[in-house]
Amino acid sequence: MKTLLKNHEDKFRSSAILSCVLTLQFFLLAWGAWRHSPTYDEVAHLPAGIRHWEESDYRLFRVNPPLVRMIASLPVVLVGAETDWTKLDGLAPLSKKRVDFDVGRDFITANGARSFWLYTIARWTCIPFALLGSVICWKWAYQLYGSKAALVALLIWAADPLVVGHGQLITPDVPAASLGVLAFYSFSGWLRKGEWHGVWLTGIALGVAELAKTTWVIAVPLMIAIALLWPNGRWLSWRSRVGQLVAIMLTAWLVLLAGYEFDGVLRPLGEFRFTSRSLAGVIPDGEVDGNRFRGTFMEAALVPLPEQYVMGVDIQKGNFESTTQSYLRGELRDHGWWY
Repeated sequence: MKTLLKNHEDKFRSSAILSCVLTLQFFLLAWGAWRHSPTYDEVAHLPAGIRHWEESDYRLFRVNPPLVRMIASLPVVLVGAETDWTKLDGLAPLSKKRVDFDVGRDFITANGARSFWLYTIARWTCIPFALLGSVICWKWAYQLYGSKAALVALLIWAADPLVVGHGQLITPDVPAASLGVLAFYSFSGWLRKGEWHGVWLTGIALGVAELAKTTWVIAVPLMIAIALLWPNGRWLSWRSRVGQLVAIMLTAWLVLLAGYEFDGVLRPLGEFRFTSRSLAGVIPDGEVDGNRFRGTFMEAALVPLPEQYVMGVDIQKGNFESTTQSYLRGELRDHGWWY
């Protein structure tokens, strides 16, 4: 009885600390979102989200999936804002040219000083992502190692300068980190218990994380490898484990497709027009794009991903292949560092 009361008191105290930290974190991020002017990337993210809502057009800022900017732009769509799509509508149908930032500048020109308020309310809408990361870090550490570990994990997340800085923006970095933590937290619960509700929770969380930032594609092979290498407990046979793992991946895939309204799914690989060397191969003289798979046995393969998701990967890859200055610890290079 005494142990039970002590555990209850310990959890109550830890929950009270969590509430205080969340409150402080919320007001700090809300103040920063109101006080600081829009950053370079945010200028393009907000009108891109509006375009997604109004036209179901996912070309703007397609180097990353649309979830975060759609959530950020929702209050702006509801209160109303001026838009100028001249740069986007003027593109050729198959053009790969990026006009994200041109459209962003036109958006600010169209709305004038009111733009600052529009970006502020969009930022406030994204604050729950940072709070979600705090809650999951606290909860996961508490389940594993108790209240002291939970407090350390909570403070590491909530006080991290990157979380404080990016948690008040509409860019996808902190939302993607939070949703990734949520996906792996759900995944760990499924590994321990093997229950079907854990399958659906993990699949949905993974799919939502994939809709936040393209880099979370790495979570798919990671989860598959961990699930197959995890010591086989009594809760699942190998056949059941593989079956549930397939269900997780199928659920995540359907969530990803739904985020793009199933647009451009199952398009033959040979029909794509790529610009990166990795996917286009050698581009013929006089051409601006190509497809290294055209003319091979793979050209008829149906791509199980939204068209704009695939094109975003191609454009991002092309950016990485180009010569772009990088900065680290006082040194400028025309490429990155191996680490």
